Amino acid sequence: MYLYEKGLFFHVTLYGSEKLETYVVGILFLMIYPVFYLANITKVSLQEQEGNDYIRTAKSKGTPGMKILFLHILKNSFPRILAHANTITLYVLSNLFIVEKLMDFQGAADGLFDAVLRGTGFRIGLDIMVDGISATGYAIFFATIILAANLVAQVFKSLVTPASQEMNHE
Repeated sequence: MYLYEKGLFFHVTLYGSEKLETYVVGILFLMIYPVFYLANITKVSLQEQEGNDYIRTAKSKGTPGMKILFLHILKNSFPRILAHANTITLYVLSNLFIVEKLMDFQGAADGLFDAVLRGTGFRIGLDIMVDGISATGYAIFFATIILAANLVAQVFKSLVTPASQEMNHE
């Protein structure tokens, strides 16, 4: 807001769902925590890999640090990082409703909320009227997103898991 006030940044609309910038800002809001969560998981995983014998051997042979990072450390860290894909997906979907309400965005979470609490208010003796067909459709939609995220994570996990780790789990 300060940069906009000084004329150094363009105006960004935060409310509604009519403009592309609102989608971008909503995605940024949703991704703040997952990015830091992944960064922390990655950092811990990299620290665990750093003291292994094969890393010390690669360093002693004069292998460049970036090559060690990408070929050895990250390759062996990916299965642990991908194990958290379900947690991140659930976190994003659970916060989707909050972000949509704060931004007055007409999205899927807002649609689910309207389907479940259609025609209700806050009073004693309230009869909750649920639009069962819409609520079921939204529930299936969100369950499909969770299933797809799990399947993609499992496929990538099977691709990057070293053969020695696969043998130990069988």
